[in-house]
Amino acid sequence: MEASDLQVGRKAVLVVLFVPSVERDGVTAINQDYWVGEALETLGRLFGGATAFPRARGAWRDDEMGGVLVKE
Repeated sequence: MEASDLQVGRKAVLVVLFVPSVERDGVTAINQDYWVGEALETLGRLFGGATAFPRARGAWRDDEMGGVLVKE
């Protein structure tokens, strides 16, 4: 897919990407700064810009681990 394939005329497109702060075990930290940087570079290249917001709190259900809820 090329960047030109993603153009939608003059309409705005919002893409929201959440980068987790911990591994599936809910304890082991990941290098979140690295992945945020990679996401900004990729989205900036594809969409012409990207913005990272400060930390937020969240939770996600890990179905591959029996549905355990991982809180961040």
